[in-house]
Amino acid sequence: FNLRFLSPGVYIIFGILGSLGIKKISEFFGRFKKIIFYALSLLLIVYFVLVYSVFLAKILADKNIFSPITYIPKGITQGFKYLGTKSSRGAVLTTPSQFLGVVIPIYTDKKVYIGRHALTSDYDLKASISDRFYRGDMTSRQARDFLRKNEIGLIVLTSIEGYSFNNLSKYSFLKEIYRKS
Repeated sequence: FNLRFLSPGVYIIFGILGSLGIKKISEFFGRFKKIIFYALSLLLIVYFVLVYSVFLAKILADKNIFSPITYIPKGITQGFKYLGTKSSRGAVLTTPSQFLGVVIPIYTDKKVYIGRHALTSDYDLKASISDRFYRGDMTSRQARDFLRKNEIGLIVLTSIEGYSFNNLSKYSFLKEIYRKS
């Protein structure tokens, strides 16, 4: 959906256009036109306030609206830009916790293992597997097979995701290429 239709400014424009439409319609009714205009305008305003409050309640109920990726710290975006300079083959693995798979392709021009819910086939399965990887619940062999099978060339873990960096040290075959606060 388009977020531009969820801003208050759009509802004000819709209200003004609706009021102008009501004014044109009310011109046909002669002497009652002012009463009809004000009554319909009031109904329209009440309608848009109610509709907008429902949308606003749904937006605020979204648990990810105030996610740490609402504003990504400069150090993390610099790291993503650095990944874009790496000539590794394969996808980028991200954790399922903060949906960074949506953002990384912008900076790196690389595919990701987990992206948007709607555009990632078997999202729940992939999220579960990558969660096991980041928690260190896989053996080194399982982790290596997982990375090879899915053609993953880069692994990203940031400070905003809630996983411990120590979990990845369990996989001795991994090589750290970038770290910044």
